[in-house]
Amino acid sequence: MQTRLYCRALNYQLTRADDCPRAQDAMIMLPGIGDSVERFAQEGLIDQLREANLPLDAIVADAHFGYYRDRSLLVRLQADVLEPAKRAGYHTLHFAGVSLGGFGSLLYWRDNASWRPASLTLLTPYLGEPEYYQYKLDTDVAPPQRQADKNLWPWLDASALTERRYWYVGLARSGKFYQPGQAFAELLPEVNRVEVDGEHNWQAWRRMWPPLLSVLQRDFYPLQPRSGGDI
Repeated sequence: MQTRLYCRALNYQLTRADDCPRAQDAMIMLPGIGDSVERFAQEGLIDQLREANLPLDAIVADAHFGYYRDRSLLVRLQADVLEPAKRAGYHTLHFAGVSLGGFGSLLYWRDNASWRPASLTLLTPYLGEPEYYQYKLDTDVAPPQRQADKNLWPWLDASALTERRYWYVGLARSGKFYQPGQAFAELLPEVNRVEVDGEHNWQAWRRMWPPLLSVLQRDFYPLQPRSGGDI
């Protein structure tokens, strides 16, 4: 799995790993279905991260749909993204995922109890097939009897609030995943939820990313001054 490193010390320029004076921590970013590894930068989310002035490098993983399809996502994330990041000396790693990338972030958390990122920031996450969560939207519907491995909801329902303390979610009110997103958001502390007007697209994700970063700052970097200028 390829990655792109946007180096805080170099004003979030796309940088070779050997040329980046590493920040204290890093944000591992997972794209949505059909999005290239360059899309976060093209759509302005890397610029917004720079403006947030957090002690984070950004590492974008090329976690495309093929890794989900052949069930190699978690192995490749571990070997190609997380282990190199740990060797680079980052103190703390956070995950951020858009749509399918949010689903992948939750999958990683569920299946890796021995080591987990410090936080999950999920922008209108895909939360599985409608049959998996319909019982959350309609009290007359029973949970599915057959529990597929890709069904996150039995695990989510059984998880403790302390496990979800540093999960953050952004929802787009007119987006196709708004209803399951609301059901998911109810599992989180209210102060960890952000809602914006918009569809399931980059325009809405640009709206919600800065307030989500503000929530991350509140919990992890309260002494870090926000700045729109140079770092």
